[in-house]
Amino acid sequence: MTLTKTESLFVNALKKKAPGAHKNTRDKEVVIRGGGLPDGISRGIAKFADYKTGTIAKGNAKGAQYISLTGIVCEPTQYKGLRATKTIYFRDTANKTVADQVDDFNNELKKLGCDLSGTNEEDWFRLLAEVKANGTYFYFHTWKGDPTPQFPNPQVNTEFDGGVADLADYVDPNAGDGVVDNTTAPASSGAQELSLAELGAAADAGDEDAEVKLTELASEAGIDPAEIETWTEVATMLESADGGSSNGEASVDVHALGAAADEGDEDAASQLTEMAKAQDIDPDAVETWTEVATMLNGEAGGEESSGEIVPEKGQMFNYRAPRAQQAETCEITAVFAGTQKCNLKRVSDDKLFKGIPWEKLER
Repeated sequence: MTLTKTESLFVNALKKKAPGAHKNTRDKEVVIRGGGLPDGISRGIAKFADYKTGTIAKGNAKGAQYISLTGIVCEPTQYKGLRATKTIYFRDTANKTVADQVDDFNNELKKLGCDLSGTNEEDWFRLLAEVKANGTYFYFHTWKGDPTPQFPNPQVNTEFDGGVADLADYVDPNAGDGVVDNTTAPASSGAQELSLAELGAAADAGDEDAEVKLTELASEAGIDPAEIETWTEVATMLESADGGSSNGEASVDVHALGAAADEGDEDAASQLTEMAKAQDIDPDAVETWTEVATMLNGEAGGEESSGEIVPEKGQMFNYRAPRAQQAETCEITAVFAGTQKCNLKRVSDDKLFKGIPWEKLER
């Protein structure tokens, strides 16, 4: 299997951080770590679905590489189709070195039935592709830590528990209706999902899982977190881009929330308050909740009376890129009302520019 450019860069960077770590740990015995919390899933079964690699772009863990392994839940059947994800981070911490984390990742591969004898880091992705192609089933459990002042809303963690050989003849009870990625299905009360605003706050406090989630969401939205000062601002740009949520749910209809809040719906008012704060909007300074909803959607329409540009997706503006001698025509591909920034695509060569302040646009 030929590595993709991204995978090759990932492996080469990791090998420089921890030379020989894979070779030194690939032949160790597999380690399965303990059961779930009382309110978690224990002895669940999932089917391996995919993996992602990336690098955290900002914050305390800036530069940390990671690999996320994802399975689709088969059992308990009430959670079928939801994701069971385990992420390994490769960075030196107070408790672990990158070499230790390579050891941890090799252990995860063994839990998935991989034979690491004679392999190297470049083989990781071939092995994962084989695990996926083989339709591998494995056991997992979930747990959640206690709230702390730094992380008052701890996320649910997933641990893979192996059992691939035991599940070789496993018959999926959902096979009749198909096991699919169904992350919009309702999660258990224990499987708490964070809003984008909460993810931003958690990432700024050093929560690496939140940083990874925002990195992936930003990549899908064409936003480069490295160009943004804080994770909270990244979350705000994501909210402004589509009004969506962090857990794959349908986009929020802010106008419906505004109407409901004006009729006395406290839940709608609370949700609008959170969204407004994420975009530095003070709801108390706005006359109605419907007007708050309009501001959240950035619906100022065209240009403001002050003459400042308020772009809309699909419009054309001139923009002079750094070190360019003159401005060139660009198309607006995304608008972030909360931060008054936008993404552009230059017409002449389709080059993308992300997080450009509105004030840099020219007619």
